[in-house]
Formats: sequence, structure tokens, C-alpha cells
Amino acid sequence: QLLGLAGCFKEDPAESGAVVINEFLASNQSGLQDEDGEYLDWIELKNTGTQAVSLAGYTLTDDPALPEKWAFPAVDIAPQSFVVVFASAKDRKAATLHTNFKLAASGDYLALFKADDKINPVSEWKPVYPKQAADIAYGNHIEPGDYYLSPPTPGAENTTSEVVDPFASA
Repeated sequence: QLLGLAGCFKEDPAESGAVVINEFLASNQSGLQDEDGEYLDWIELKNTGTQAVSLAGYTLTDDPALPEKWAFPAVDIAPQSFVVVFASAKDRKAATLHTNFKLAASGDYLALFKADDKINPVSEWKPVYPKQAADIAYGNHIEPGDYYLSPPTPGAENTTSEVVDPFASA
């Protein structure tokens, strides 16, 4: 399990209505584009539970001192479904969601907090997630833990991605 790190989950993801960060891409060069046609980094949330969850008041942050850095609007996520948020610093809460911060390819803190608990994140990489590579996602796969994944699968299960080591010497 060379590439797998201890998972970022703070609670049992099988819990009813458990929403977690499932995958993210911190160096998007040629993949998913936003509504402006830009290749921006993104964060994918997954509802691993059996009931829909309102994300209103959930927050994402890249700063452990600011757990409420970017709050979700009233958006529902169905069971076993996904929501993709662009980490663009555009701060939009319309049909396409954009955080007010960007992800760092060099590694950074990343966390998701529930609406009613800004002390204990439900998903967290601390002190930082590992260095990221262009167009290689990072997140959950079939085995427990977090892995570099190719191709990225925003808005879908990661089962079609392969676990890769983007920094292995050829």
C-alpha cells in the first residue's frame, strides 16, 4: 500500500447521510472545465449514506484556523451521489459552485466541516495533503486510504481510475 495513506474520514462513511471529500484535483491542466471554459482545480464530495443530505452550512477550507472559509448554499446531495466544487477563488454559489480559495499543487490543508460542527472535520488532510501532479486526482479508491488516481473521475465513482505513482522515476 505504497501510495495509500490513512483515510481522511473522521466518521464512519457508511453512516446514514455521511458526506465526505471523495476526490480532488489540485493541478487541472486539461480535464474538467468550468462554465467560463477554464481548467480549474476541483473538489468532489460524495454522500456515502442512504438518505439525501442538505449541504447548507457545510464548509470547505484550506486553512485550519478558518473552518468556515467557504460555506455551501442550500444544495442537496442524493444518496450515493456526488457534488463537484471548483476550487477557483471565484466564490460562486449558483448552478456551478466555486470556493473562495484555490488548491495548492505543492500540498496544503483541506477539510470539510458539517453545518453544526466547526470543530471536528468530517474529512481532513493535515497538516497537508501530499504534493500533486498535473491531471492526476487524489482520493478514495477501492481499497481503504487515499491514492493518486488516473484518470480523474469528477462526479463519478473512482472505480474506473487506476492507482498511479506520478512521481516514480521511469
